[in-house]
Amino acid sequence: SVNSIVRDAMAIIAASIGIIAGTTVLIISCLRWRRMCVFPSVLVIYMTLTVMLFAPFLLISFVDREALYCSSEGLIESVQSATVFCDIAGSVYYYTLLQLSLWWFCHVASLFWKVVFPFHSKIYEKSHRIKYIHAGIVLLAILVPFVPVAASMITGGFTIATLPPLLCASKSADVAFYALVFPISILMAIGIVMLLVVLWTIRKHQILTGGKNPRKHQLLGPAEKKVIIVFLYYIVFVSVALVAFTLDIRRTDEYVAEVTKYFICESKGNGSCSTSEYEDLSNPEITNLAIFLLGLFPAANLVYALNINELKSIIYRWLGIKKKSKFAELSTATTKTTQETKL
Repeated sequence: SVNSIVRDAMAIIAASIGIIAGTTVLIISCLRWRRMCVFPSVLVIYMTLTVMLFAPFLLISFVDREALYCSSEGLIESVQSATVFCDIAGSVYYYTLLQLSLWWFCHVASLFWKVVFPFHSKIYEKSHRIKYIHAGIVLLAILVPFVPVAASMITGGFTIATLPPLLCASKSADVAFYALVFPISILMAIGIVMLLVVLWTIRKHQILTGGKNPRKHQLLGPAEKKVIIVFLYYIVFVSVALVAFTLDIRRTDEYVAEVTKYFICESKGNGSCSTSEYEDLSNPEITNLAIFLLGLFPAANLVYALNINELKSIIYRWLGIKKKSKFAELSTATTKTTQETKL
């Protein structure tokens, strides 16, 4: 159907762009390691790696769907009992979403701490405590996402979530909601509140300084201003994904019933079986948009990682090209003007 073709095309494009943009972020992070490999900037690298973990599974799904997703020749049996690949892909999908949310939340909390409590944050940055905070966050973000994965496997594993198969979801709607949708919603809600407090604090600071705020006294530097773009992109993506998840969970029973009805119709060889009933219940437009936004997440991180001037200086240094400073260029221009005036 048209929806299936559009979804597959968007998934391939998003996964490809995500892998390319993610690889670019990692390369730039290696070049700018002094700035990117320190806390909390390193959280952007972690978010990129998380999405890059999931993107290959989208591309692999197009290699041989029948072998990867169909556990038997019977269509109904394939939906009821998932393959090993479906369990792995579903686990990676759930793990990616929750881990991405944890990285994002910790980064927002770090910005909140820096803006709302600037003196305390500077003390922590200069002390060794920041290393323990970083280690605790990494440990938390690695272990907690295993909860929805383990809960799904205990309650029956994963099953095909879309037709033609592309994603796998938990068989239990309750597990999908309470172990994945609910914690992600809580993290995003608290994060949005903290972002609003950050923006309000910045606005209040600007009013108090009358808009004449020296650069060294600014609450946000260029890096923090760019990371807000990443935060806002995440909010848009998760909002779309949560709507898609919620609608899917509410219509799970209806969807399974319509898919079963379609399979029975096909098995009888009627030849006039329609897929529109279960396709409408699967919310193809919202699901397609959520998959597309997830794949493009590394592109948003690229905005944060990219610094044209710094990259130019690194490339010039590697090539052995000496770049004149603005003072030297200004002095040369002044000298030339003086000589022309004398002539």
